[in-house]
Amino acid sequence: MLSILAQNPAAGSADVGGDLAWFDGFLDSAGVELSALTWENGRALPHPALGEWLQLDFTHGTKDLSVVRSPQFLYLQDSSRISGRPVESDGDFLLWQTTREKTLKVDLRHVLAIAGPHFVAPHLNEDLLRMKTVNDVSDVASGFFVALNKAKVKFETGGTELEVAVEKIEALVFYSDPSVQENLPSFVYLHDGSMFAASVVSCNNNALRVATLWQEDYVLAMSEVSRITRNESSQLSFEVQPQSTSFDGFDLSIARRHFNIGWSLAPQDVVALKCLDDGLFAIWAGIDDDVTGFISPSPVTFSIFVNGKLRETSTAKRVAQTAELLRLKLRKNDRVELRSSSVYETSAGAHGDWCQPVFIPLY
Repeated sequence: MLSILAQNPAAGSADVGGDLAWFDGFLDSAGVELSALTWENGRALPHPALGEWLQLDFTHGTKDLSVVRSPQFLYLQDSSRISGRPVESDGDFLLWQTTREKTLKVDLRHVLAIAGPHFVAPHLNEDLLRMKTVNDVSDVASGFFVALNKAKVKFETGGTELEVAVEKIEALVFYSDPSVQENLPSFVYLHDGSMFAASVVSCNNNALRVATLWQEDYVLAMSEVSRITRNESSQLSFEVQPQSTSFDGFDLSIARRHFNIGWSLAPQDVVALKCLDDGLFAIWAGIDDDVTGFISPSPVTFSIFVNGKLRETSTAKRVAQTAELLRLKLRKNDRVELRSSSVYETSAGAHGDWCQPVFIPLY
């Protein structure tokens, strides 16, 4: 049996058969049969009872392995990250073995870094190699990646070629001008902490088949999948671009649920964006897990203002409470402000996250 937990806070969890999943839409939420979903252009078409959709959820009772241990991830230019380990590279392609023992061949032009779960992308004009030392103090070299073979990285710096064992590497960051990436329509999250942009070909109770920028036909067992989220923000213009890390430079994470993009704000900070078309807007809000070291951080309230008027507000969210989904209709040229405010003004560590903005145009 598959335990399904609704996104709708008013709905309870239920045990349903393995051929069902929780389907979250803008108007309602319900459990639906996977075989009843129709996929086109990489995403599920509107469901008769739900209209346009936001997310397909699976709860298998499997913990995110990135919380349990500190795996390595392959970070890609499109905000994807894939858990596993590097196998080999000739400077043009990278062979990457996933935690599911699959070997992927990825063009290095798509690769941003090989690093741990708390990677923060620096601004570079060369490749960067950050090595672990006996005292866990980073030793950094700038230069050019040469190759990877037999679990060792060859790296050229200052006319000298270094050879470093993979397990001694804290981060290997590649310098490249990000090419214009195709805006793939869905984002797939796995229980091992991986998440990647994809175009879904088919989905049933046994397998998920997708196409990605780095592999045209990629098949996964449904037991590995945590959720599939609609990936659409091309009709939103951000004054500050979404980031992949929290206020303190860690993963964006609310109640141990990881998100690939968003904003982590100190109290009273504001994020502004403009809507370029009529449509439906949704975003998840909550306190980031990076505040667990603070003493009694304040609850935080999240509010959405449109053209200066309050349109949506959350309950006062506390540390370790699940993310709350706020959603509303917008019109073309609406100016939206995301505001987070702490209940106690002097509280330290009240870091409020706005995660995974979604926009669905109304045609």
